Amino acid sequence: MDNSKKECSNKKHLEIEAISYCHECKLYLCNKCQNLHSELLDDHHLYDVNKNLNDIFTGYCKEKKHNNELEYFCKTHNQLCCAACIAKIKGEGNGQHTDCDISLIKDIKNVKKNKLKDNIKSLEDLSNKLDQSINELKSLFKTINKSKEELKLKIQKIFTNIRNTLNEREDYLLLEVDNQYNNLYLSEDIVKESERLPNKIKVSLEAGKKLDNEWTNDDKLNSYINDCINIENNIKNINIINEKIEKCKLNKNTKIIFSPEKDDEINKFLETFKSFGNIYNENMFKNKIQSKIVSSNDLPKIEKWLTESIGNFNKYELIYRATEHGDSNSTSFSKCKNIPNLIWIMKDKNNNIFGCFNSISIGTSNSYSKDSKCFLYSLNKNKKYLPNLNVTNNIYNCGSHIIEFGCNGNYEFSVGDKFLTSNATKITNGTIFNHNQELFNNSPTVLRELEVFKVIQ
Repeated sequence: MDNSKKECSNKKHLEIEAISYCHECKLYLCNKCQNLHSELLDDHHLYDVNKNLNDIFTGYCKEKKHNNELEYFCKTHNQLCCAACIAKIKGEGNGQHTDCDISLIKDIKNVKKNKLKDNIKSLEDLSNKLDQSINELKSLFKTINKSKEELKLKIQKIFTNIRNTLNEREDYLLLEVDNQYNNLYLSEDIVKESERLPNKIKVSLEAGKKLDNEWTNDDKLNSYINDCINIENNIKNINIINEKIEKCKLNKNTKIIFSPEKDDEINKFLETFKSFGNIYNENMFKNKIQSKIVSSNDLPKIEKWLTESIGNFNKYELIYRATEHGDSNSTSFSKCKNIPNLIWIMKDKNNNIFGCFNSISIGTSNSYSKDSKCFLYSLNKNKKYLPNLNVTNNIYNCGSHIIEFGCNGNYEFSVGDKFLTSNATKITNGTIFNHNQELFNNSPTVLRELEVFKVIQ
């Protein structure tokens, strides 16, 4: 029975809400009907409809059409049942427990009583553990929420600084535009100054002619000399303005430009800026890489560097392992060529762990390529080394070496043939990746293992 609101079964009281239910009569009773029913049929079982009748033990079987008292216990299903439930003839709801292990209810009294003590103990233990778990969960989420808010504040601070820096850079460049134009063409005030020149020349010319005609009386010599000085200063100022005009005219074909000027360069910067920053779980890929070199504690460092270069990714796939596949140049090259997004993990005899990453595939032997997303790294130094992108074909080649990072033969990091037994790992000054021989202390060094994994996005 559901415990939703029911109306009285009496046709005269259909609009009155029922308050009880009679198990024997299968009727809902309002307050008036319940009083009368109890007087006439005091041996019937009435139940409050506000309670879930399924949770109330009536002593009667709840199977449809049985309406029998519960007299038996099914050990197979741990369930009370009636005579119809264990009837040999099945059908119409009868005989559900015919083939089960059945006993009288009184015969399991001691078993259930003893079991009850164990259950009480279990419930008490569960209650205590649940209280502890709830407190721990509350404490955990308090820590989690604090960590989440701290991370959000950190990101907001970073992007606020970025916005402030961009605004400052914009203000500087706008001011620099004014400075550059003023230095090249002078101020726009030169236009106003040049417009005053004709009148200035006319006034000075008239003053000079008048002075020349009147210069007959030396008694006014001081005044004449002063007028001459004024005319000379006017001519000097006029010449200065003329020089400015000539400078503007001279630079009329000179353009002041903003760099980067090309749309593809600007779009490339914008794309880089769009992908700035990543949110990742340190344990997201933990233990998904079957490496014999990198521990689960060190793996998040590599994954952080990878996500910075190529964004989020899903898993690793082992392509090559030297101790399993062999350390010859031909073997490693055949397994690694024409495959993009390879992370190289190396360990030398001094337990230095380092390596490299290439996002574009290694092609034909002795070919050189440019890979803007590649990098070298050292786990011991906890550093990532990025390439100098201004150098053409500056990233890597694979020819006489298993892997070579450098520029057109001037490699700075390479692994040669039979590297497990020879000093075939070499490093130079690191001018292209700026690692300054930090990948390992001595050059050359002997590798003990080299693994290559494909990073799958």
